[in-house]
Amino acid sequence: MFSKLLPGLNNKEIILASASPRREEILKKLKLPFKVVTSKFAEDLDKSLYFGRPGDYVIDNASFKAEDVVSQLSNQETVKLVIGCDTVVVFGGKIYEKPIDKNDAIRMLHE
Repeated sequence: MFSKLLPGLNNKEIILASASPRREEILKKLKLPFKVVTSKFAEDLDKSLYFGRPGDYVIDNASFKAEDVVSQLSNQETVKLVIGCDTVVVFGGKIYEKPIDKNDAIRMLHE
């Protein structure tokens, strides 16, 4: 289904609001023209407000990242498509984001 949309995206300005190499790789594999503008959104949403709704947490984080990039580009030409993304792991009802370092990753795995 998504492949039917690809031709229509080739002439759009696409902005990836992420510094993730994996997300860049996905867009490159789709052969879509894009540029990366990293979001400055702090990703500091209160996880307790999303208990039992981790999907909403991810959607809000991704939306705020995209909105931040749109505001960074507000003085430039009109942006056609900004892609904001977020990935989390949920285990035992707790939301885990990417670890800040190796020790943080080990701590998460032991919880």
